[in-house]
Amino acid sequence: MRALDLLGFSVRALRGHRLRTALSLLGVAIGVAAVVTLTALGEGARRYVLGQFAAVGTNMVIVLPGKTQTTGAMPGMGGVPNDVTLDDALAVARVNAARHGASIEFVESDWFAALADRRFDLIVANPPYVAAGDAHLAAAALRFEPRGALVAGPLGLECIEVIVERARYRLTPGGRLLFEHGYDQGPRARALLAAAGYDDIATRLDLAGIERVSGGRV
Repeated sequence: MRALDLLGFSVRALRGHRLRTALSLLGVAIGVAAVVTLTALGEGARRYVLGQFAAVGTNMVIVLPGKTQTTGAMPGMGGVPNDVTLDDALAVARVNAARHGASIEFVESDWFAALADRRFDLIVANPPYVAAGDAHLAAAALRFEPRGALVAGPLGLECIEVIVERARYRLTPGGRLLFEHGYDQGPRARALLAAAGYDDIATRLDLAGIERVSGGRV
């Protein structure tokens, strides 16, 4: 069939079924309009989100749960991933403090090393206290937690031992130390405090009735 004959056949078919032709054209028009509208809405939403981030500033860090990398770029704008660092953690902490209007001094330190000879009335710690072979590390609830934030060493008490020993030299007379520990570490925590010379040693229970926080006074 020649092209001219095919064209003529198509025109006659369209004329003979005008209602069907009109509905087909209407359907195509609606489809095109829907695509254009959704594209415009998506672009508008993207620009709004980017505008909100831009209002905060360009010195940002984005941390995604379960990731071991961060990026300084805005969402959807790419960026070079970087390993999560202590600077990232401090940046998030400072943002949270500013958001809640809290006046907090943040210091990056290997335990008390960066604090010179400063002393405090109260020292509170939530150190890693899980033993390296603890079966709870496989729980789904912990899959987003960095292993270094959980595991203290083979026994689970390695970080607590350091804190108990060194904090007594950083507390003012009558100052108190409080630290979180594992569900079965209460007796050993109290023993460490007693061996280090703390007074008024006590353990507090969490909402589930489990020994969770221990401490003492110098």
